[in-house]
Amino acid sequence: MKIVPNPIQAEILALDPKRYLLGAGTGVGKTMLSLMLAEGTILVVSPKTNRIDQNFARDAKLLGMVPPPHISKEDFVKNEPGPCDTLILDEAEFAFGVDAVTYRRGGIEHIKTSGIHDAIYKYIQKHKPKRIYFLSATSCEKRMQAWAAARLLGVLKKSDFDSFVAFRADTHVSRPRGYSTLWLEKKTKKAELIIKGFLRSFGYFGEAEDKVPPKIIDVMVELTDAQRLKIMETGEKYPEKKTATDNGNVPKGAIDENSAIRNGILYRIECGIFTEYIYDDELHTEKKIFTEIPNNYLIEILKIVKVEKNPIIFVEYKKQIAIIKAYLEKHTDCNVVMMNGTVKNEVKAKALHDIRTVPNTIMIAQSSMSAGWETLLSSATIFASVTRWRHFQQGIGRNSRHQNRLEEKNVYRLFLGPTSHNIWIDRIDVRKDFNDTLK
Repeated sequence: MKIVPNPIQAEILALDPKRYLLGAGTGVGKTMLSLMLAEGTILVVSPKTNRIDQNFARDAKLLGMVPPPHISKEDFVKNEPGPCDTLILDEAEFAFGVDAVTYRRGGIEHIKTSGIHDAIYKYIQKHKPKRIYFLSATSCEKRMQAWAAARLLGVLKKSDFDSFVAFRADTHVSRPRGYSTLWLEKKTKKAELIIKGFLRSFGYFGEAEDKVPPKIIDVMVELTDAQRLKIMETGEKYPEKKTATDNGNVPKGAIDENSAIRNGILYRIECGIFTEYIYDDELHTEKKIFTEIPNNYLIEILKIVKVEKNPIIFVEYKKQIAIIKAYLEKHTDCNVVMMNGTVKNEVKAKALHDIRTVPNTIMIAQSSMSAGWETLLSSATIFASVTRWRHFQQGIGRNSRHQNRLEEKNVYRLFLGPTSHNIWIDRIDVRKDFNDTLK
């Protein structure tokens, strides 16, 4: 079967870039495009779920190619692979771990980078692949990820540190946090234009023009009395706390130092989970106890799965997955499969197989595992809980591929309470608006 490139693939093939960020939207065909661009020996590195799903092997066979070696990012760190002519990073944002905050060692300021970022950088410097392609529909969830991608691709115009400082000055603003400094992303139009221009200088961010957008359905869920009581108790235990200076004044822009832990607890309560730590005075040990809190969102999920085909449910917390799975197994006759970061590979492989090929299947997946796999059977995606823009965007793409781009898919977003509402409106929707402008 002869594969005819779609318009976006044809446009990039004509450019024939040697080092490029393929940032087109989900379902455009980035996997196949990277194989079309490749030359010589190929190495694919990705999150573990992508390797289990074998998406590169399927596309390589369609192109008449021998499936390339495909290893997980964890395997890459443990055992550095040999040289290759073409390096492909799928869902490449895993390698873009660079913090806006620096650290000092031996009186010298250093850039704070993740271990996998360092490993990929050293590999590229050592083996110098002829071609490098980063595949990611969500490459700029955090602004500093753009600089990290440019560093790995070798397109920076200045030394690493000078370039880092200049980029941070353009895109971030410093704020005091206790006795340290927090760097926050600028929300100005100028900062956005700088980042857009920077990304477009080494990447492509188009979207298929004939792709039918999903239908977004927001579902408002009432809190139970038990949830409201736990929320009140949490607010009393972790009130607003801002550190004052020596003269007793709180600096302008100072951060509430209790906000992160308080908001995390509040969100878990809205998700129907309460976590507490019980300390044993005799054994001097601490035990983590999870308590299920009565909620109203399970019945809403049940209503949705009864009218949708092979729906996918994304969930933030592993305990929440267990709660939803048990509820659906009790109230439906569906084949309910699940994935999280701790289950064995064979469990993930069966779940991916069933949601792709077995009718009357429901997939419940941890939201951090929302990238790199697909199912054309599914008619809907349900976000029971999610905290990151990238996981939301990637989750939508699991059943919205190039092959079914003319089908309208339903996307249900559960608003579980005030914290959930703020995450959707103030975090995910705002980030989505910025990234949509890259297209």
